[in-house]
Amino acid sequence: MQMEFLDEDAEKRHRIRLFTGYGLLAIAIAIGLLLLIYRSWYGYSLTMEGKVEQSGLVFFSTSPSGATITANGKALSDRTNARISLPYGQYNISLSLAGYRTWRHIVDVQGGDVQHFNYPLLFPEKLVTKSVGSFDAGTQLFSVSRDKRWLVVKQNETDAAVTTKRFAVYDMKDTTKLVTTEYLLPATTYTAGDGSETWSEVEWSADNHHLLLMHVYTLAGVTAHEYIMFDRTNPDSSQNLTRLMSLSADETLTLFDRKYDQYYGFNATTGVLRTFSQTGNVIRDQIEHVKAYSAEGADTLLYVTDLPESGKQVAGTVNVMLRQGSKRLLLRRLSSSAEHYMLNVAQYDNVWYAAVSATGEKGAYLYKDPFAQASATNGALPNAWRFLRIDQISTLTFSDNARFLLLGSGQNCTVYDAELTAVRRFAVTHPLDSPQSAVTWLDGYRLSYVSGNVLNVLDYDDQNAVGLQGALASYPTFFSNDGKYILSFSAGENNGVKLDTTALTVKK
Repeated sequence: MQMEFLDEDAEKRHRIRLFTGYGLLAIAIAIGLLLLIYRSWYGYSLTMEGKVEQSGLVFFSTSPSGATITANGKALSDRTNARISLPYGQYNISLSLAGYRTWRHIVDVQGGDVQHFNYPLLFPEKLVTKSVGSFDAGTQLFSVSRDKRWLVVKQNETDAAVTTKRFAVYDMKDTTKLVTTEYLLPATTYTAGDGSETWSEVEWSADNHHLLLMHVYTLAGVTAHEYIMFDRTNPDSSQNLTRLMSLSADETLTLFDRKYDQYYGFNATTGVLRTFSQTGNVIRDQIEHVKAYSAEGADTLLYVTDLPESGKQVAGTVNVMLRQGSKRLLLRRLSSSAEHYMLNVAQYDNVWYAAVSATGEKGAYLYKDPFAQASATNGALPNAWRFLRIDQISTLTFSDNARFLLLGSGQNCTVYDAELTAVRRFAVTHPLDSPQSAVTWLDGYRLSYVSGNVLNVLDYDDQNAVGLQGALASYPTFFSNDGKYILSFSAGENNGVKLDTTALTVKK
C-alpha cells in the first residue's frame, strides 16, 4: 500500500481541504467582526428566533457623569456617559444619580438611527446657595463677559465731588471667592453731565477684554448718549468712540465680527448702515435705506431695506436682503407699515439659517441655506424652510450653539430644532416677572425665566423644568466659567442687590 504523504493526488486533496478550512474560518471571523461592527455602530442584532433586526444607537452623557440609565422602568447595565443599543420603539428614559434630581425624556428609536443626548444637566435635590457679593442701591451696570469669567460692575457714586467713575471687575474663575479689582475711569473718557445718567452694556468683544458701553447723560436739560469702549485690563486705555470717530447723535454702534476695534454704525434717521474700523478705515461699502439689520461673522448680513437691488420697488413693501461677501439675495417682502422688524442669522453644522419676522406677522419665516436654494430656482425668491407660528412675537433668538431657534411671546414658546428638524410649541408654567417679555436662552440647550423672584430653568423642549434660587428679572443669570455653579442676582439689604451662587455638584 502506497503511503498517503507519498500520494501526490492525496496530498493535493489534503491541501485543498486545509486551505478551504482556513478560508471558511477567515470568512466566519470576518462575518463575526462585521456583525460586531454592525451591532456596535449600526445597531444590528440577532433575535432569539434567529432574525436580524436593526436597533437604534442612543448616546447619553450627563453632568455629572455616572448616572443610572433606566429605559421603560428597567435599569440598564451601562451608566452615563454611555452608548446604548435599543430596539425600535418608544422609551421613557430616566437618568438618575444619588443626591440629584432625575432627568427624564421620551425617546423614539428608529432602526438604524443615531441620537445624541449630550446635554442633560442633573440639578442637586438640595440646593446650596451662597451670597458672594453685595451691591448698593443705585448700582447701574452688571455685565458678564462672553466666557462667563468676568463681571463688570458700574458702582454707585455717593460723593458728588468725585469727577471719575468707579468700576469694579470681578474675576469669577473661583466663583466661591471672587477676586475684585476697582478702577477709576478717567474723566476725559466720558461726558460729565449735570443731571441723571445711566450706563448699559452694548456688547462684549470676542477677546473678553473689551466691553462696549453706552453712557446716557443729561447736560443743560438735554439728554444725549455716547459710546465708551471699556478696557477691563487697563481702564486708562478706554476710549470715547463717539468723540474719536465723530459719531452723529442718531448713530448707534455695535461690534463688527465681535472685534473691539471694528464697528457697525447705523443711523435710523437716514437709514445708512456703515462698517468701519477704529482708525476710520471703511471695511465694507455702506448700505442705504436700511430699516433693521442682524449680522454674524465677518461677511454675513441680514437686513431690511426699501431700496430694491434691481427692478422696481413693490408698493407697500420692504425687502429682506441677505448678503454674504459679494453675494446679495432677496429673501422676501414684508409690509412697509410694520412698526418693528425682527431678524436673526446663524450657522449650524455648516448650514446657514435666516429668521425673519415683523409686527403683525403670526410667527417667523425660517430660511435654510437660501443661497443654494436660489441657485437651484434660477434666482426666484427662495421658499421659507419653515413658517414658525406664534402670536405677538417679542423675541427671535438662536441658542448659543445655534442648533435651536426660539420664538418667544410671554409664557409662549416655539422652538425649532435644526438637528432633528422638529418644531415644539409650549407655554411655560409660571407668569414672567417684569420687565421680561419672553423666556431667554441660558446656554445652548436650556431656557430660563424669572417668576415670583425665583429662577426657573427648563430644557429646550419644555422638559425637566426646575425652580432654583432667588433671582431678579432685571439682572443677568448665567453659569460659571467652569459650569459648576449657576449665578443670579437677588434682593439685598437697603434696596441693594446681592450676587448668589448655587452649586451644581453634590459634595460626598
